[in-house]
Amino acid sequence: MTSEKKVGDKIKALREAYQISIDELVVRTGIDKTQLEEIESNQYLPALALLTKIAQALDVRLGTLLDQETELGPVVNRKKEEKRVSHFADSVQESDSLGFYALAEQKSGRNMDPFLIDVELNTSKKPIFNSREGEAFLFVLKGQLRIVYGTNDYLLNAGDSIYYDSIIEHSVEATTAEPTKVLAVVYTPV
Repeated sequence: MTSEKKVGDKIKALREAYQISIDELVVRTGIDKTQLEEIESNQYLPALALLTKIAQALDVRLGTLLDQETELGPVVNRKKEEKRVSHFADSVQESDSLGFYALAEQKSGRNMDPFLIDVELNTSKKPIFNSREGEAFLFVLKGQLRIVYGTNDYLLNAGDSIYYDSIIEHSVEATTAEPTKVLAVVYTPV
């Protein structure tokens, strides 16, 4: 079973363990009941913003929904062992996407989630905005990234970085057909 299939299972298991009904999760997240049921049954993986809302409603870190194992000591990742943990659609239409590679999924009790992200070119030419509680740090390793943050527009090249409060509406997209790779560290308060 892939990690994408496990996310729905984890959401359902956590919801049931905390004795939260599906109707209560609807109230806490503002997500449609049918959509939550589809997520829990692994019919699709939600956008990162929706997954963050679910994690907050369950009072767990975003990484808890993506974790495969837990480790109390340090976690070392080797490039040759790199594996994609999840593929998030930026929208329900899945017009553009972000591929996430977790860098600390085995580390238990962490307060931040580091990822390598492959950002694909936005073919719709229309930014897709997200907003969630927390903070994010993005460092462009390769390619070019456009960040629209509130009313500001930032163009980042390889070697550039940005740190922002995620509660402000923002969009992240590659601007060229050249592959764009980003190191991201996301903090979501529980």
